Amino acid sequence: MSTQDQQPDKKTPFRWSRVVLALSLALNLLVVGTVAGVVVRHERPHPEAREPGSDLLAYGPYGFAFDDDDRDHMRQMLRHEVGQLRENRRAVRRDFDQVVAALRATPYDPALVQNLIEQQQARVNAQADHVRDLMLAQIAAMDDEEREEFADRLEALLRRGPPPRHHDYDRD
Repeated sequence: MSTQDQQPDKKTPFRWSRVVLALSLALNLLVVGTVAGVVVRHERPHPEAREPGSDLLAYGPYGFAFDDDDRDHMRQMLRHEVGQLRENRRAVRRDFDQVVAALRATPYDPALVQNLIEQQQARVNAQADHVRDLMLAQIAAMDDEEREEFADRLEALLRRGPPPRHHDYDRD
């Protein structure tokens, strides 16, 4: 055999775009899952019993800037879609199962994994876009005075940062 016939296997270069895509998907899933969990809850716990920062994770400063009535209205709107939100969450979970199976498959098919992750990302983005549109509609429904108050609360939140976290071990 000649040396030309014995070429070493070429390794595929590491692709950062896949890592970034996967991390972006994970972050989006965290945000959307938190938004759906916080907004769709049927009972609103006492403020002391709520997970500190749950609103921040759900909406960031925008969520804190909405008054209680606005947040209640958005929750009510999402409650009408609870079935669709749950089905989307199940579909995202099924997508993860398919990705895990594709990662373990031999031979590995990078195009399949990319396609599955992109499909999952599209589901997450659609849900995040829906929540964003709901928030924008709530803002658009405000009169000038309400919008001014919202802007004042948002500006104050941005100036001072998120509310402090209160942990049980801080209450000794």
